[in-house]
Amino acid sequence: MLVLVVLVLLVLVLLVMLLGVDVGNVLLEALVLLDVLGVLGQLGVLMFLLSLVGGGAHFVLVLGTC
Repeated sequence: MLVLVVLVLLVLVLLVMLLGVDVGNVLLEALVLLDVLGVLGQLGVLMFLLSLVGGGAHFVLVLGTC
């Protein structure tokens, strides 16, 4: 289940990068959605995603609110 979520997010990130959309806003919405689903209890996945993207100020805010 968790691996599937990560793979879906990776595909979303690649699509967003190819389409040139604002990656930060899309990922922020994805993280909020995952938080609602209760997946963000897995801190390792969150840190992996943050290292993948390179992080940003709004990601730190998301981390603070989780």
